[in-house]
Amino acid sequence: MLCTAACLPGGSVEVNGKVVGVDYALKREFIGEAIGRLEEHLKLSDEAFSKGESWESIAREHAARGLRLLLGLIYPEPRLSRG
Repeated sequence: MLCTAACLPGGSVEVNGKVVGVDYALKREFIGEAIGRLEEHLKLSDEAFSKGESWESIAREHAARGLRLLLGLIYPEPRLSRG
């Protein structure tokens, strides 16, 4: 993540943040599984929000779960061949 800040006239501060990509693309054979896992990730956060959980706890868990998910997609456990 890249974050910058600037002091504006009058004393206010403007903050700008963005996620910088790593040019990573899944192989076609793994896209379906990845989409399913991402949809489940979003569904869990939506359900928590619908139950009335606080936005702070939802956002914290969403970020942590999302990071684990992305790391798992980028650095998957070695798959054992069965043969």
